[in-house]
Amino acid sequence: MNADHLPDRPIKTYSACSGFTLIEMMVTIAVLAILASLAAPAFTTLIANNRVSAAASDVQSLFLYSRAEAVYLRTRLQVSALPSSQTWQARRVGGTDVLREIMLSPVVAADINPAGAVTFETSGAVANPVKVTLTAPNASRQFCVEVTRAGLVRSNRQNVGDAC
Repeated sequence: MNADHLPDRPIKTYSACSGFTLIEMMVTIAVLAILASLAAPAFTTLIANNRVSAAASDVQSLFLYSRAEAVYLRTRLQVSALPSSQTWQARRVGGTDVLREIMLSPVVAADINPAGAVTFETSGAVANPVKVTLTAPNASRQFCVEVTRAGLVRSNRQNVGDAC
C-alpha cells in the first residue's frame, strides 16, 4: 500500500481525545457526596412520617372494621393492643377467636388514652371514647386516631408534641 492512497485524515493527538480526567471525576463525586449528606436527614424524616401515617391508617381501619362487625354480628367487639407488643386485635367480648389482627411497625409508638381496650356495642357506639396517639423517632408529625362515644372514627395529622 502506498502512502499516496491513504485518506487525508489528521491523526488525533492526546489532547483531542474526549473523556473525563481523574480530577474532574473526583470533584463530581465530592459534590454528589455533599448533596447526599444534606438530603439524608430529610429522607429519614420522610420515612418516619410514612411509617406513622401507615400505622394510623391501620389502626383507623381496625376500628372501622370492628364497629361495622359489631353492628353486623349484633355482638360486642373489643379492640386492644397486646401488652409489650405492636400487635392489635379485634375479638368478641369474652371470646378467644381473633377476627382481625394488625401489626404496627416496631419503631411506631402508640399511646392509648384512656388505657385499655375499646369496646364497640351492638349499636356501633362505645362506652368510653378513646384517643390513640401514634408517633415515631425522627418523625415531624404524629397522628391522633379518635373514637367518639357514638363510634365515629377520625384520624388527624398533627405536629409532634401537639395535644391529641
